[in-house]
Amino acid sequence: YSRHFIMIPASILQCINIIVQITWNQKNPIVVVGEESGFNFPVLRLNVRKPYELGRNFQPPNYYIFYNLNNTETGKFFFHTVKYYWLEPSARFLFVGTNFSTRMISFIAKYYIFEVTFLEINSGKISTYYPYKDSSLQKIDVEVKTIGFCDSSISTLEKYDLFSPKIPQKWINSILRILYLSTSTFSTCIHCKRRYKGIESEMFIMIFKHLNIRLTADVYVNQLYAERMLIQHKYDMIFGTQSALEWFSNMDVTMSYFQEDVVYFVANPLPLPRWKYYLTIFEVNVWCSWLVTIMIISAIWIWKTYVNDQNIAMVSFLRIPISMFVLFLGQSINLHYKSFCRKILISCIIFLITFMNFFFGTRLTYLLNGLNYGDVIDSVEKIKENHLYIGGLRGTYIWASQSLETRGYPKRYYIDCTEHYVSCLERTMFKKDMAYVGSVREIQRFEKKCIIWHCLVK
Repeated sequence: YSRHFIMIPASILQCINIIVQITWNQKNPIVVVGEESGFNFPVLRLNVRKPYELGRNFQPPNYYIFYNLNNTETGKFFFHTVKYYWLEPSARFLFVGTNFSTRMISFIAKYYIFEVTFLEINSGKISTYYPYKDSSLQKIDVEVKTIGFCDSSISTLEKYDLFSPKIPQKWINSILRILYLSTSTFSTCIHCKRRYKGIESEMFIMIFKHLNIRLTADVYVNQLYAERMLIQHKYDMIFGTQSALEWFSNMDVTMSYFQEDVVYFVANPLPLPRWKYYLTIFEVNVWCSWLVTIMIISAIWIWKTYVNDQNIAMVSFLRIPISMFVLFLGQSINLHYKSFCRKILISCIIFLITFMNFFFGTRLTYLLNGLNYGDVIDSVEKIKENHLYIGGLRGTYIWASQSLETRGYPKRYYIDCTEHYVSCLERTMFKKDMAYVGSVREIQRFEKKCIIWHCLVK
């Protein structure tokens, strides 16, 4: 129980208690997000800014009360908690506040939250919204409809349809026939007999199940064939073509993962190609090390010229970093004099010191090492065989853990990388004991620094 005594109008508090009394099944806990006071029912209070995961033996909540939260705080709750862990399709949400913006309603529609009742503190107005009034996923209606007003009488509130069904009747138990392209986004195993192999295909099943729509899916390779089947009404929807991407781009609200290529990445077990090795030479930090080395050598040249009062050619000093650069490329040089060898040795020590200062935290030398697994890890089965961890952001991580491809893999091998995104990528790259689940666009941003990723899905 949590008691935070703040000013809540007595009439609104009484109205909340009556609404809960009418609509709560008294089996699952009630989650209150925000400040609350004077409720006559037990509540479970959560921190908006900290994700909270229920234990195995704890029944998931199906009733939430949001008290006077702004759009940002509401968004944090859904982002950290409800979206990933235990949002039940039958969950009911009571929003109590002073203003319910269109942006906020669009946000909750994005997470397929339908059983919603809004209660305005100032006026006592009770309202809701009907997202699929036009029976279309592409056109979400976010207009708020007034149901009634708060009243102290239970009989009056019982007449209101507080949590009315929002899914169109014709959708319930209907069958949606789709074709999906045999690519990494939708299928991670093109030649497998099972249908739903891709993470995104699994996601479609879960979302449409949330909408009480049954899904049947088949793989296609030829786009003309898929479009012909669509024209002949043998399938209702195709995914993986340009037309499908346009279909998604026209949707007002949908899950962000729809337009992401979700795939697995592991550190490349093959030896680093020569050209990639050369690319590491031109990293910013390497250039900084070279610059510091040349500045130190130039300072020594100026000092020797000033002390010895003799004109020493700068070219002779530049031969040292040039020779070091040639050696760094793995080429041979001709060392004629012992003094020149000593200069090269001293310069190499200087460069090594600056190099270690710049690269102590990034461990660049790990990039040059290969894996010792023997075979190239190019399938989820090989991830299992080599006992690699599977990690990623919570959204893609959950889809991956529930996909048929990874189902049954021991739960202890899953790592949640939401709070430690960069650390997980560095662990995949350096420690090489984990396969990372993420979008291609997400990896490409990080890939500019690493240049050694190997995509499992071809």
